Amino acid sequence: MTTDGWIVVREKSRYTLLATTNARQFRPVLTSRYAIAGLSLRPDGRGYVLLGAMGGVPTFGPLLFTGNDGRRWSVAASDASLAQAHAYGFSTGIDFTGSTGWIGTTNGALGFSPSGLLVTTNDGATWHEIGAKHMWAIAGLAKTSPNHGWILAHGPNQWPFLARTTDGGLHWTVAWPPVAPAAIQFVSPQVGYGVGIPSNAQAIAVTHDGGHRWVTQLASTPQPLTAYAFSSSGELVMSSTNVGPNAAPVVNVYRLDKHRGSWQLVSTIDDITGISLTSLGSGRWTIEVQVNPSRDFVEISVDNGLRWTRIPTAWPAFQPLDVISTTQAWTYYSPQESLWGNGGRLILDSLLSGKVLRTALILPKLPNVTYINAQIDFLNGRVGWLLITQLVRSPKMMPKPGSHRLVRAAPMMENLLYHTTTGGRHWLVWQLPNTCNYQAPDFVTANVGYLIVNATLLKTTNAGGTWRLATR
Repeated sequence: MTTDGWIVVREKSRYTLLATTNARQFRPVLTSRYAIAGLSLRPDGRGYVLLGAMGGVPTFGPLLFTGNDGRRWSVAASDASLAQAHAYGFSTGIDFTGSTGWIGTTNGALGFSPSGLLVTTNDGATWHEIGAKHMWAIAGLAKTSPNHGWILAHGPNQWPFLARTTDGGLHWTVAWPPVAPAAIQFVSPQVGYGVGIPSNAQAIAVTHDGGHRWVTQLASTPQPLTAYAFSSSGELVMSSTNVGPNAAPVVNVYRLDKHRGSWQLVSTIDDITGISLTSLGSGRWTIEVQVNPSRDFVEISVDNGLRWTRIPTAWPAFQPLDVISTTQAWTYYSPQESLWGNGGRLILDSLLSGKVLRTALILPKLPNVTYINAQIDFLNGRVGWLLITQLVRSPKMMPKPGSHRLVRAAPMMENLLYHTTTGGRHWLVWQLPNTCNYQAPDFVTANVGYLIVNATLLKTTNAGGTWRLATR
């Protein structure tokens, strides 16, 4: 185990790079009034240090080089030359192998750099950006040879991924998470559809092996989609737009012709805003729509989207809704009187009469608890799931950073998956990891379901008790 190493310390407005050969004594090898933004140093005495701006903001340059363990430093690249290669942004890491070096970049809150990667092949004398089409922001990097390396980055969707290159950064392969669509809907345990893949946000993808492999079925949609639904008998998609001089809302419904690979406009519904589209099988479809800012309604079609009938029953706007038939729907109500103690109710409604058929679950009003991000998925009137996040306010008080004032500790987050097979008379509850972002669960049988977690597709075969990668 090597004991050679380096560490950066800051004292007031000065930065010092310390080196050690025994992990006990440290000697200064570089002192600067500029921030030390990145290191790439080796035990053979060669190395690079990327300086940043005064005050600790890790902007670009200059890049310093040493060939004798830091006894002398020279400028390998000026801040002007780096700025010319990358007009704006922040550095996030640096690594060299021989004369080839990388600087990872991001624009932080201002957006993304064109590629996120600056490359040199001549010891830092000149730099260029590569892979501008990716719109990646790099958080960390590691080179394993002049042409091989890894980056930890994120794209416009903000979710991190790990990618590798074998040709100096010209091409990248995402190693984690496994490729999955941005949104999914399965029509059987094996057959599923997805909208949006890493290389094409408008693509329609399909899998025939339970999510292990996805193939692009159609490269583009007629308009940007606001909702989609798939079934074993056909596909419909919905585009909700504003048209005309007064920007009146319009919902356009399209059907996919698999054989021709084209889209057919099958119906248009005026003066509504579409929220979600659901397949009930056998040519039956529903659209949750908003007619005014305070009420949602349901449009029902029994002829594959050609004609639509509005159900007069109304719900408060933007409440989670799952229509299970042309006469019934599950709804989760959450009053918003206050942040804490809001409670919630999961009920089975009659679409035709507007009456509550059954209250399946009541989440109590507690002064230190609030419920957010409710997502429901029911197969019928008995079997279903509720995925909800509850925030629990901590009673602990702690000093505010930089002040003697006491503030309440951050609330604890708990992601809970409720499951019933008795229409709500009995429930199983599983707690899912708290640091993840979950998209709506999609169950296709009483045991088999799918879930996208931080851009990774998971599958369960025991009703949600355990989850594994769908790509395995």
